[in-house]
Amino acid sequence: MQTPTSDAELKLLAIESELKLFKLNYESKQADRLMSNYTWISNVLEEKILLRLKTLKEMLEKIKSEYIVDYKMTKQFDAPIYHCIELYKLVNEIFQLYKTRASFTDLSLKLHHNMPKINDNMSSLKNRFYILKNNLNRGIEMDDGF
Repeated sequence: MQTPTSDAELKLLAIESELKLFKLNYESKQADRLMSNYTWISNVLEEKILLRLKTLKEMLEKIKSEYIVDYKMTKQFDAPIYHCIELYKLVNEIFQLYKTRASFTDLSLKLHHNMPKINDNMSSLKNRFYILKNNLNRGIEMDDGF
C-alpha cells in the first residue's frame, strides 16, 4: 500500500536524479553544446523538474493537512515545503531565461549563480523530508503500540 509519504519520497528521488543529471550536463566538457540547446533544456526544466516540484509541494501540503492535528509544531512540515518553493523559484529563474532565449553569457551567469543554491536547497529538502518521514513513522508506530 502506497502512503502519501512514500509517494512524496518517490517524487523527491525523481527530482533529485533529474537535478543531478542537469548538474552533470552543466559541469561536463560538452556543457557549452548541451546547455545552449534551448528547446531540450526548456523541456527538461519544465516537464521533468518544475512540474515534479509543484506536485511534490502539493503532496507535502497534503501530508501536512493530514497530520497537523496530531503534531502541535508545524515547523517540521513547513521546512520541506519552504525548500521545495525555493527550489522551484531557482529552477524557474533558469527556465525563464531559456524560455526567452537569453544569451549564452546570461545563461552561464545565472547557472553559475543558481546551481550552488539549487544543490543546497535540494540537500536541505531531502534531509528535512526524511526527518519528517521518520517522525511520522515513529508517531504511527507509537499509536499502534497503545
